[in-house]
Amino acid sequence: MPAQGLAGMSPAMKSALISAAAACLSVLAIAAAAGVGLRISRWVSRRLAGYRSGHLTRAPQKPPRTARGAAQGRPPALSLSRWPLTRWRAARRQRRADGLARQRHAADRYARAMGQLSSDRMDVRVSGIYALGRSAPDPGGDHPAVPEVLAQFIRTQSRKQWPAAGSGGDPAPGQATRPDVQAALTVIGLWGKADHQKRVDLTLANLPGASLIGGNFADAKLTGADLAAADLTGADLSGADLISADLADAKLTRADLTRAKLTGADLTHARLDGSRLNGADMRRVNLTGADLTGADLTGARWPMASPLPGGWLHDPSSGRLTRADVAARDPGRPVAG
Repeated sequence: MPAQGLAGMSPAMKSALISAAAACLSVLAIAAAAGVGLRISRWVSRRLAGYRSGHLTRAPQKPPRTARGAAQGRPPALSLSRWPLTRWRAARRQRRADGLARQRHAADRYARAMGQLSSDRMDVRVSGIYALGRSAPDPGGDHPAVPEVLAQFIRTQSRKQWPAAGSGGDPAPGQATRPDVQAALTVIGLWGKADHQKRVDLTLANLPGASLIGGNFADAKLTGADLAAADLTGADLSGADLISADLADAKLTRADLTRAKLTGADLTHARLDGSRLNGADMRRVNLTGADLTGADLTGARWPMASPLPGGWLHDPSSGRLTRADVAARDPGRPVAG
């Protein structure tokens, strides 16, 4: 109502209008309070309905997403919290299955190769020998026994006549060792020292003209072995037992014979140039015509009947050799060995 209209009213009318407005506001306030009270009452009623036997149970909630999906015909989704664990378990089962399959394959291959060693055919035996050599990387395989198996094969087969009697064949020039025996030597020489569970035993093996180039025969037993004209260039024979071995005309250029036992060995016309003979026992060795150019003889036990090579001195107290220039610089220095 305009201000000028209120001004023209009588005091009685103004009082009546104000009373009416106040009554309307009271009604509105009561209605609002009643609505709020109704909501509060409903909430309290729902909460009280959850009390059963003095225990509060949660009001029904919406079903999980997977249940809703199943109700709607959709496949349940994989829980994200369990997915990494499930994937890890599946990968572990697969790795285990793959490992078992590899072990079975290695065992089958090893059994087949062992069977080939007794074959009457040379090519089958050679194939079996190289198959045994390939068994080393297989987990769970029998590869630690391979060097021993092949060493026994060499000891027994190398003594048989080659070529076989009545074959009419002759050995190839410079090759008097049977091909299957040579294959076994090659495989053994490729194995590292840590792979040999025991010292390789080639005692009395007949290996003339064999090739052991760069092979690992450290600590091997070669007592009385026939290695005449064999090629051992760069071979590791450190600590090997070569007592009474026949190494006449053998090629031992740059071979490692550190601490090797050569007592009574025949090294006639052998090539030992650039070899390492540190601490080797060379007593009673036949060195007639042997080439020791550049060989390291520090601490070696020298045969008394053989002249000393140039640049080396013999220590009578220890029986070992030392370089002449080293002895001249430090006369009190003990001889290595």
